[in-house]
Amino acid sequence: MTTTSSYTNSWAATRAAERRENRDLDARLAQEAADAAVQRRIDKQNARGERSIAARDAAERRRTEARTARAARRAKALTLAYMHTVELLIYPIALLSFALAAPVMAAYGAHLYGPLGVLLAGITELGMWAFALAVTASCRQTPERPVLGLQAGVVLFSLVAAGMNLLHGLEQSLTAGLVMAGVSIAGVTAHQLTLAGTPRSHTHHPGREPDEAATRTVGGGVGASSIIVEGGSRPRSHSEC
Repeated sequence: MTTTSSYTNSWAATRAAERRENRDLDARLAQEAADAAVQRRIDKQNARGERSIAARDAAERRRTEARTARAARRAKALTLAYMHTVELLIYPIALLSFALAAPVMAAYGAHLYGPLGVLLAGITELGMWAFALAVTASCRQTPERPVLGLQAGVVLFSLVAAGMNLLHGLEQSLTAGLVMAGVSIAGVTAHQLTLAGTPRSHTHHPGREPDEAATRTVGGGVGASSIIVEGGSRPRSHSEC
């Protein structure tokens, strides 16, 4: 009886110990699971925070790049405007002159020649502008090339344009004729006075600098000297740019 009772007590104690161990294990597992869940939430929050920071940094970089690009475009535009100030001032006058004169000459041509007469504006207005722009292009591309022929073309076609506009305007009054003639050639006149020629000294041509060492003084007496240039560039012709 005593043996049976001792065995029963021992089994009960063992079972109690096992249950305590199981409870402790379950508690540890539950705590570990809770800790893991908390860590996962922390990791997710950290990941969201990092993504948010990365997104803000990327957006700031894009804004910075956009500001830099806009500043570069503005600087380039200002530089181009500074370099072409004269063109920006003169070409609007040319456009206004053409816009006023060309439709009038087209209508005048249609009155004289019929439907195809609208092409008269091409002879009067476009003709002088073709020569005017040819002078500018020649001066910029080949400054040493004479442009007297092109300048003569500008003058000739300008006289043709002014004359036709004058005749057309005289149908109304002398004042109208003079105004129409002046408007017709105002743009090309402004263009030729400001943009048609590029000074030769503004363009560098290797090997064409004046040879200062080739100059010498001859003659005798005080104040009786003269300068003879034996080398250097030739004198510029009035027909060149």
